[in-house]
Amino acid sequence: MGAITFGKPPLSKGSGATPSIAINDQLIVVTVHLESGSIVYRVGSANKKSRTLRLNESRPLISGERPTVALNRNQVVCSYGRGDSIFSRAGTDIDAEAGTIQWGPETKIDSGKTPSVALDQDGTALDVHRSESGIGVYCEVGPYDAAKKTINWPGSGSKYDTGELPRVALNGTVACEVHRSETARYDLYYNVGSVNPKNRSCSLGGGNQYYDTRSGGADNGATPAPSVALTNNLIAIEVHDLGNGDSPLAYFFGTVDAKDQKIGWPKSPTPIDVFGSAPSVAVNNGGVVTVAYTAGGVLTYLVGTF
Repeated sequence: MGAITFGKPPLSKGSGATPSIAINDQLIVVTVHLESGSIVYRVGSANKKSRTLRLNESRPLISGERPTVALNRNQVVCSYGRGDSIFSRAGTDIDAEAGTIQWGPETKIDSGKTPSVALDQDGTALDVHRSESGIGVYCEVGPYDAAKKTINWPGSGSKYDTGELPRVALNGTVACEVHRSETARYDLYYNVGSVNPKNRSCSLGGGNQYYDTRSGGADNGATPAPSVALTNNLIAIEVHDLGNGDSPLAYFFGTVDAKDQKIGWPKSPTPIDVFGSAPSVAVNNGGVVTVAYTAGGVLTYLVGTF
């Protein structure tokens, strides 16, 4: 499996925290992050040939914590936490030139913390999140309501594992998820499963460890942040830091076996040759990868191809 070639230098775009990024097959890019205590978004476009990114200035979205974003051809959804509840806002009419999105109203997903959202081409949304009062991680499925610009979440999730900071990707009905252990936080785990849009259900399983970040230089107190993306030919791309501030970023390529709920990861990751924290990865079906992270408190973005 080929390596990712990233464009250099990375794009730096002001201060912020906990960025998340999404890209579609038309090379439209949407990012969200925290800025002065509120969630803001940016819209732009990636250039595959030059491996560069153009982003418009940030626009306000809503108050919340740890936002994530997902995108298909003409729909977008942002998930975020507030207190012990998690919410989403969905939108359409994405204008990459003007940098605008027509957003719908806020919708409560469930009780919980640290949500992550994925969106398939047909408008099926998948959320994963941690329990508001425990270590369980849960998934929920909801269809996109184009008329209301909302996701119709069921309001009750299915527990599939335990852990912290779950992140999810979806392509077709196949989903993959990564998270760190709630005890040995330097250990990273994954799950693979499927979604059923008709009955708004999800099934994730496996619970397999794929990396001990101490082998990459993390210490016993590390709190790494993994992220994952998935192509239509079921190639999973995972990006992580080593936790505890800026550290070397690295990625894994893996082939997803949906039937056996496995991902064929290599033994060790590939360095990206940048330092940062809280990375977010996205990929389209044309082999374009985008990564968002913070470096010294500055929002930073990479575009790569494979």
